[in-house]
Amino acid sequence: MLCGIGRVWVGAAFLGVLAVSLASSRAPQERSIREMADSAARAGDYSTAVGLFQSAVSAGPDAAWAHRGLADCFRVNGAGAKAANEYEAVTKIDPNDADAKQLASLSRLALAEQQEGVVKAETFSAMRKFPMS
Repeated sequence: MLCGIGRVWVGAAFLGVLAVSLASSRAPQERSIREMADSAARAGDYSTAVGLFQSAVSAGPDAAWAHRGLADCFRVNGAGAKAANEYEAVTKIDPNDADAKQLASLSRLALAEQQEGVVKAETFSAMRKFPMS
């Protein structure tokens, strides 16, 4: 027979095991979506990639990789405002992602230049040096 402290410990241990189990059961699904989205993006099938990345963001809003994938797809397709928003989402989740910070700034700059009618070659060149993640 367990005393009160023993019951609390056993209950806490069960909840810990349950949380790990739930997290690990979601991990393979997340990995599969990520692999499919990355594969579609590498193949240039951005509409499929965007749909998969958006599904991943809906399922896990703190998935920096999904926001980054969306941002990269938007950047490649010239959707500067959407790219900047997604890169900024990445920096909120991972403040140490220097590339995302720089790409958010470059996307905003390119958008402002586009609205003025000319995207400067330096801006375009700076953005191109970042590969798809």
